[in-house]
Amino acid sequence: MSRFPDRGAVVRVWKDAGQLPSGPTFDPDEPHIDIPRDTLPNLLGAVQQDLAGFLTALRPWARGISAGRADPFAAAVDRRLQISGPAQGDG
Repeated sequence: MSRFPDRGAVVRVWKDAGQLPSGPTFDPDEPHIDIPRDTLPNLLGAVQQDLAGFLTALRPWARGISAGRADPFAAAVDRRLQISGPAQGDG
């Protein structure tokens, strides 16, 4: 079984799969969700919008705690979570 088996019109996602070393296969009985492949771009776009909203709320909150560190902190969160850049797979 490959790491990401071809399921046709469905993408199967396992919890914590991105944190496993490369190479292992997944047991089909492990907890997972199946996402219709044609809905995935819209779902990922909505997640990116939600995370962008989180960043927008994060900056003023962080300024209330440490004004001088708020922008670098928000930028670090953005870099780590890769919120502002193009979604993986985009041009």
